[in-house]
Amino acid sequence: MEGSAPQDMVQGFLSGKVTRRDLIRRLTAFGLSAPAVSTLLSVCTSQVSPASAAERAFAQPPAKGPAGADVEAAKKEGKVVFWHPDQEADVVRFAKVFSDKYGVKTEWERLLPGKALPKLEAGLKSDTLDLDVWWLSDAGIMYEQQEMGRLLQYVSPEMKAYAPEFKSNPEGYWTTYYINVGTVMYSPRFVKKEEAPKTWLDLLDPKWKGQVGFQDFTAGSQYAWWYLLRQVVPNNYFDRLAKNLPRGYNSSTQLMDDVQRGEIKIGGKVSIFQYVKALRANQPVEMVLPPEGVPNNIQVAAILATTKRPNAAKLFIDYFLSQEGQLAWNDIQGSYSARKDVTIQGLPSIATIKLLQPKDIADYGSPARHQEFVKVWKEVTGFR
Repeated sequence: MEGSAPQDMVQGFLSGKVTRRDLIRRLTAFGLSAPAVSTLLSVCTSQVSPASAAERAFAQPPAKGPAGADVEAAKKEGKVVFWHPDQEADVVRFAKVFSDKYGVKTEWERLLPGKALPKLEAGLKSDTLDLDVWWLSDAGIMYEQQEMGRLLQYVSPEMKAYAPEFKSNPEGYWTTYYINVGTVMYSPRFVKKEEAPKTWLDLLDPKWKGQVGFQDFTAGSQYAWWYLLRQVVPNNYFDRLAKNLPRGYNSSTQLMDDVQRGEIKIGGKVSIFQYVKALRANQPVEMVLPPEGVPNNIQVAAILATTKRPNAAKLFIDYFLSQEGQLAWNDIQGSYSARKDVTIQGLPSIATIKLLQPKDIADYGSPARHQEFVKVWKEVTGFR
């Protein structure tokens, strides 16, 4: 079936032998672009024969090669609309850099995955979604959107600079715009270095009861931390962690504000860019990279298949992934780029960190696994 013609794949779907997800995956592997897949699926259950459906799909204009976006066409579209999960001030600065360079306006909204996904579903259902580019802190969710045929495949010329583990397969559906490493942080004003946690198990020490902070269950980076840490901690780790009464925060910035004030002693999982921001602000901070391994959350960007401004969206992706764009964004934010030709001052070499990464992207992105996390994390952070 994997190598059969599209009409045979559709026939298998209509007969119940192939699931919708498998059909999308097989059609994509066969070489159909996202618009072609959407066209084929839209007529699968109509009175049109599978053969005619396949012909209509292949009649779609072929996806452009890595020639880059049409800048003039993007300017005519006027703007690009995106969602993001990052620090608002950082996004404001980066959006201005992009707009000043190309003369294309930007509009955006900050939405963590737990809030973005319901809004996406509602917008698609009501046909009111106005979104071109989605920045997401949960690659698993983006993988699910790819599987559902909701993303536009655009192979930017910049993608050749990205290793396979930092982009979709096939490439062009989503790509990493920064690497978010989840570390332990504390202020030396309130915690002595010799007493600070050195490993993830040290967070279970009763002396830290009520004194450790994490992000809440809506954060994609917190999901990644939970998902990946299970590889290196005992099975009862999170039950024991819950008994230590950690606190939940809406953002790592709020968390670090409390660490700097001494409201809590330890940031149990803090995005590594907060370390750079503290250094730039001349705030005392120490960072711990536990030897068991440090969860690595790749934050990814994609173009929605329903985009109303495809040229502006492609131009934005081209710049976002370019060396210039990556240096601009990651220097503003203080995070790692997935490009090897971009280095950010203040960060230790990523080669010196034992990174934990998802081994099974399908499992990582499964709704069931996310639901498991939400249930566990509400218990851990005392959310009732």
